[in-house]
Amino acid sequence: MARRAIAARPAAGWSREDFYTQPAFAETPLAADANQLKDQPTYFRLHTDVTYADAEAVGSALMMFDPALGRVVVVARRWGPEE
Repeated sequence: MARRAIAARPAAGWSREDFYTQPAFAETPLAADANQLKDQPTYFRLHTDVTYADAEAVGSALMMFDPALGRVVVVARRWGPEE
């Protein structure tokens, strides 16, 4: 059923209303409560490569939008190449 839903996806994507009317969701709790899913990202990943003269730095961060603060906060930060 999931494959059919993915194959039926319009090229421009679904509107929120159209997404929940797909037959694949008709018999699921999603059909009853469309607020279970959000279409607003909460987490973001930032990857940074910096070169200055002969020095190089690589970093990454996991950030989260905190609605209570109304801004993005850093959840985790790492300096050095990914493993």
